[in-house]
Amino acid sequence: HLSPPFGVTLAWTDNLDGLWDPHTHTLTPEAGEIFRVLRPRVLRYPGPAHANSFHWREAIGSYVQRPSIPHPLRATRQTIDFGLIEFLTLCQEQHATPILTLNLYEEDLATIEKLVQFVHQQSLPQQPYWEIGDDPSRADPFESVPRLTPEAYAKRARAIIGTIRRVNPQATIGIALEPPLAERYDPATLKRWNWVVLQDLSSQHDYVFIRHTRLPATIARATPAQTTPSSIATQYLTGIAAEDWIAQDLDE
Repeated sequence: HLSPPFGVTLAWTDNLDGLWDPHTHTLTPEAGEIFRVLRPRVLRYPGPAHANSFHWREAIGSYVQRPSIPHPLRATRQTIDFGLIEFLTLCQEQHATPILTLNLYEEDLATIEKLVQFVHQQSLPQQPYWEIGDDPSRADPFESVPRLTPEAYAKRARAIIGTIRRVNPQATIGIALEPPLAERYDPATLKRWNWVVLQDLSSQHDYVFIRHTRLPATIARATPAQTTPSSIATQYLTGIAAEDWIAQDLDE
């Protein structure tokens, strides 16, 4: 059971959502001040659902050689200015542990192995956590990725874990569990997903992660009666309590 300290997810798109200056290749002064105040101890990249369209080879090398690629959420193209090296360098500067979320759908095992080798060769002061996918139980309406069954996710995750371990046997690897969000929470479905994934993967993983970033979207689509302060607080407390609910379910 790992309980990482406070951290921040950094999406590769839009120059880190405006926090990255593509001309100086550094954080903007405002972002630098935010990092100085918050002092995040873990940094996650290349984003939440954005990881499903991230190909690491497009995020290394000189800036002028990086290709123009489709934006995952809208009909535009851009280069990855805040790439893999920039992320790992920022982690070193911030004394933060990197968390790398793997593209679960579009990267084959050979490509993932080369990514792990590349990162392992960087002589980082802190080796990264590796996360297998992002929210794999749900098809993202903004991206052309499927909703996986727990069996399909476990099979794919097992192959990826084996690939990572061959390169770095001491790697810290996390798998996705299903959170109880108001928009899709069904106790039977939640319990089955988590049971199947944990049973199939047994002790191959080091920790589990639960994505809570759907909560703002859930509240944004809610009716006026559901957006009172007490209702919003209830939804956030539901998300925060997810770990306890899952543990209780698995103990029963």
